[in-house]
Amino acid sequence: MGRSTRGEWRNWQTRRLQVPVSLGSWGFKSPLAHNVYPTYPRNRRRRGALLALVLVSIVAVVLITAGNLRSDTRALVAYLEEARAVALEHSDQSVEFKGQVISGLQILDRDQLMTLMTQIVEAASSATTRLGLVEAPPSAAGADAALSLAATSWENGLTSFEDALLEVVDTPASLVAIGNLADVLVDLEVGDRAYARFVEQADKLRSETDVEIGEYPDVGYLSVALSSLTYAERLAGIASRSEGLVLSRDLAIATVRLDPEETGGVTDGAPILPNTETLLIQVVVVNQGNRDEENVMVSLLLQGPEGTMLEERSESLADLEAGNSVTVEFADVAVTSGEQLVATIGIQFVDGEVDTDNNRRELPFFVNEPA
Repeated sequence: MGRSTRGEWRNWQTRRLQVPVSLGSWGFKSPLAHNVYPTYPRNRRRRGALLALVLVSIVAVVLITAGNLRSDTRALVAYLEEARAVALEHSDQSVEFKGQVISGLQILDRDQLMTLMTQIVEAASSATTRLGLVEAPPSAAGADAALSLAATSWENGLTSFEDALLEVVDTPASLVAIGNLADVLVDLEVGDRAYARFVEQADKLRSETDVEIGEYPDVGYLSVALSSLTYAERLAGIASRSEGLVLSRDLAIATVRLDPEETGGVTDGAPILPNTETLLIQVVVVNQGNRDEENVMVSLLLQGPEGTMLEERSESLADLEAGNSVTVEFADVAVTSGEQLVATIGIQFVDGEVDTDNNRRELPFFVNEPA
C-alpha cells in the first residue's frame, strides 16, 4: 500500500473502535453496550396501579362524606323536631299567660294568680330542660343559640312575674317596683325576639337540607308593642284596681287548746282543768290575708290572781303563707292548783292589718286541787 492508503486505513480503524457496540453484538452486557430492550411497558404498569389507587381513594372519600352527610342530616332532623316540640309547649303557655293572666288581671285573686303562674313556670322550666338534653349539630349552632336564649329569657321572666306584679300592687307609689316589673317584661320581650330569629334560621336549615319538619308555631308572651316601662305602668294600673289582687293582710288566732283538757265544769266563768303541775298550750295561727307573712311573733303571758306575772314566752314563725295555718306549742307551762289563772295569747300586728281584734285571745281557767 501507499503511504496515503495506510493512513486512511488507520483512521478507519480508529473510527470503528469509537462506534458504540450493542449488547446483541457482544453477546454479554458490556460497559460500552446500550440496553436494547424498551422500558415503557413497566412504566405503563406503574401508572395503571397509581391510577387505580387514586380512584379507590376518591371512592372512599365520597362514601365517607356521604355517610357523614347522612349522619349530620339525621342529627339535624332530630334537633329540629325536638326544638319544634319545645316551641309548641311555649306556644301553649304563652296563650295561657296572655289569656288567663294578662287579660284576666281585673278578675283574678292572689290564689288564682299563684296557681296559674306556678303551672306556667313549671311548664317553661320543663321545656328548657328538655331542650338542654338535645345536642345540636354544628349546622344548627346559630339556631340553637337563639332558641336557648329565648327559653332562658322566658323562664326568667315568668319566674319573677308574680312577685314583681304583686310588688307594684302592694306599693303602688314605688318607682322601684315599677322598674322591677319592667325588667321582667324585658326578659319576656328578649325571649320573643330571640325565638323569631330562631324560626328564621330553622326555616333556612329546612330549606337547605330539604328535611321534613312541621311548621314552627307563633310564640309571643307579650302581645302589645309597648316599651317595657309603659307596659309595666299599664299592668300596675290594672292590677291595683283588682279587688282580688289588692293587698289584704290579716293574721288571726284560730284555736287555743289546753292539755290536759277541761273537765266540763266551770267556776266563776272559768273552765276547770284536772289537777296538774304543768300545761301544754297549743295555738293555731292562720294567715287570713292574701300575702305571705314572715317572722310572725306569737306570745304567751300567764297571769295569776290579781294580775301577778307567772310566765312569759314567745315563738317566732319564719314564714306563714297566705291561706295557711300552723300550730305553735308552749310546753311544760308551770301552773298552781286551786287558783284561777289567765293565759293571754297574742300575735304581733303587721303593717296595714285589716283586723287586729283576732290577734289576741284571753283564756281563763282553774286548776283543780289534788283529790
